[in-house]
Amino acid sequence: MQTHLKTLGILHVIYGALTLLILATMSTIVQSLLPFILSNVDEETLLVLQIILPVARIVAYTLMILIPIPSIIGGMALLNKKKWGLTLLMIPGSLSLISFPLGTAIGIYTIWVFTQQPNNSNDQD
Repeated sequence: MQTHLKTLGILHVIYGALTLLILATMSTIVQSLLPFILSNVDEETLLVLQIILPVARIVAYTLMILIPIPSIIGGMALLNKKKWGLTLLMIPGSLSLISFPLGTAIGIYTIWVFTQQPNNSNDQD
């Protein structure tokens, strides 16, 4: 079972880092193109965009925090043999199920490893 925990930790660190990189790249591209887009819209559309854009930024930054960061932290905890790491990985593992195909595979593997893990109260942190 230790092999599965180590593999799961490595997968989550890599998946979290890649997700963070992709989201940061997309954010940079959108921020770069936004001034050009806003300069070509009429005044009424600009008012609507000024309402929608802050909400979209909050959603994007929330996604950047909720999915990849716990995945990286939980993966590192598993690699350092912390038993709370697997519990933490259930959150990003479950959220990644909707990201077909790679996220789905990692999410299923996370749930499988979690259900196979025995509950030993004698384990050390």
